[in-house]
Amino acid sequence: MNIRELRIGNLVEYFNELHEITAIASFDGEFGKVTLRKDNEYLDVNIGHIEPTEITAEWLKKVGFEGKVVLDHKELLLKSYSKLINYKIFVSVLFENGEFNSVSVLFDDGYDEYSYRDLEHIQYVHELQNLIHALTGEKLEITP
Repeated sequence: MNIRELRIGNLVEYFNELHEITAIASFDGEFGKVTLRKDNEYLDVNIGHIEPTEITAEWLKKVGFEGKVVLDHKELLLKSYSKLINYKIFVSVLFENGEFNSVSVLFDDGYDEYSYRDLEHIQYVHELQNLIHALTGEKLEITP
């Protein structure tokens, strides 16, 4: 993983278990250590020991994605964010035959003007977290 992609609050895997990043120490912008939290335990680990978390439908539902549409073995999960008065942002994630396919964003200004972007570079949970934080200022919270 590239330490430049990470921010505090990102979810990553350490020995196949989900952990939250609580601190980042970078050396030369590439190498470094992160502090991870799972439950109430904290660990300082080298960046080379963590792995990105795969985007799954199960994980998306835990952070509030809804609106499952099934068509020809395709499943679409959506989450919407209201910004300003009429402005809305819709983040959608497509699965094909149960496998992650792509992330897209639709911007709706409330006045019949739309902008749509397919974001092929988003492949992992921490990248989706960073996108949503950049667009909305909000953090994806896992709900039990």
